[in-house]
Amino acid sequence: MAYGILVKNTSGHILVSSEIESLSCAGIASYVSLEYSGLTDFPDFDDVNTLSGRCIHRYRWQGTAMPLFFIKPTNYDLFHGILNQWSSGGFQYVDVIQSGGVSAPPTLYVFVPPRVLTASGNIGIRTNLSNGQVAFDSRLKPLAIHWAGSVIPQTIPCDGGQPTVQSGFAWNDTTLDHAFTSDNTYNAYAMNTPYARSSLMFSAPSIAQAVYTRQKNGFKRSSGTYSSQDHWSTAVWWAMYHSSYRIGVDAFHAGWSVYGAGYTFTSTWESSGWYEFSGGGGTVQTGSRPYNDKTINLVYNTAIVANADHYI
Repeated sequence: MAYGILVKNTSGHILVSSEIESLSCAGIASYVSLEYSGLTDFPDFDDVNTLSGRCIHRYRWQGTAMPLFFIKPTNYDLFHGILNQWSSGGFQYVDVIQSGGVSAPPTLYVFVPPRVLTASGNIGIRTNLSNGQVAFDSRLKPLAIHWAGSVIPQTIPCDGGQPTVQSGFAWNDTTLDHAFTSDNTYNAYAMNTPYARSSLMFSAPSIAQAVYTRQKNGFKRSSGTYSSQDHWSTAVWWAMYHSSYRIGVDAFHAGWSVYGAGYTFTSTWESSGWYEFSGGGGTVQTGSRPYNDKTINLVYNTAIVANADHYI
């Protein structure tokens, strides 16, 4: 740089620059609503606690600049992720996914460019970009990144590993034999910190999606003296997951949260003209399966961790 200011720490990380626009804390986003909750069980299926559950919280912040939201969990044992951001009517909205079926809405801190904020007081450091806009202003609570890393969750979200499609089961077998929970499936990234875990917040996008299915095919043949009658059944459990994250003890966890799930069952029996198996064939079916197994956007993403106590 030919002119301006550049301040680095002893690790070579840039602290202040007149060539880079920083971010400053604009406050805390307003909680709007709990959009979804529950999903600790498969809909239309009787077994309980077969999924880890999820809640989706909606927040908003009034302003025109697209902010960077930081999540400070209420419960640090749960996974969170930023699902979606959009603008409407002068507000910036964001949906946050939280693992677990019981609502525990986190606090969302809002960071925007300092040019859209108004500083108070006469003491501090301010730098401008070459176009005259504010690049950094110490009076506006600039973002101080404590830790950042490139993170990715494990390929398969399920605690039970990859579910399969299998045949050879009894007709109308509807016993779920696979763990679709996702609490213990994550990659851990070392994060040494001098701060208490309860003081930390993070920002990371929930863009990876994965759908996995367990399918059990059943069969029975009823054999008589002169004829036989075949019976088939198919039981399908499917779950869609979104990538989500957690601040652990001296580690950052990249994992998954269930987003949607369902159960379908089909039972069919063939017709028989013999008196031994009177009546025609038939089929009964329940539930639906809108998604096939698929994984998208499973790539490394940047996660940023900061100390929320600096912005209280």
